[in-house]
Amino acid sequence: MNPKYFLIFALAVVLATIGVTVGSQRIRRWGPHSWSAQLKANAPAASKGTAGLIINGPMPNFALYDTTGDRHALKDARGKIVVLLVQGNRCPCSESYVPRINAINRDYRPRGVEVWAFNPNQNETETETRAFARRQHCEYLVAYDRGFVAAGALHAACTTEAWIVDRQGILRYHGRVDDNIFEPKKVKVSDLRNALDDLLANRPVAVPETRAYACSVRRLGA
Repeated sequence: MNPKYFLIFALAVVLATIGVTVGSQRIRRWGPHSWSAQLKANAPAASKGTAGLIINGPMPNFALYDTTGDRHALKDARGKIVVLLVQGNRCPCSESYVPRINAINRDYRPRGVEVWAFNPNQNETETETRAFARRQHCEYLVAYDRGFVAAGALHAACTTEAWIVDRQGILRYHGRVDDNIFEPKKVKVSDLRNALDDLLANRPVAVPETRAYACSVRRLGA
């Protein structure tokens, strides 16, 4: 082969390989989600994020049906602190966090905190969600987000994304559970626990928003 044509062919192969790699990463839909990089810690006033919800503002009301069929509406949870968490049946991040969410549920439930995990992925089913909760021994409420109601209201973007709603129905925290998805022994900052501790001590949440990393929430056609 003519050296000139060989170089052209080799360059084309390299570019094609790069294209496939980039494309596969795009399809994987793995990455960060955050409303705003500008939210400041200890912000006393409501701060609007890019998803349209407001830190220190009222949460929209919606209802979830847990794996036993019981209905749970946010407006009926007044007087309790509610942790909302996106969870996917096929997401390794969700699976990795189950023991830590179980521990949060055990530690904070006696103090008036409820954990509601919901699966909004439309490429999964309610039956699969029940099986996941049973197989992973989830000790907290697990629901399938029928009709994408909760995820739509919250503009949920990725699994393990979390929100904390206070006793008056006000959004106080949004973001990650902690700073290490797969290695719990290496966690340095437990953001969700820190926010709960602030609320239970009647302090402003020091860090009201963090960046959540995990598998993307899947909608039909997405």
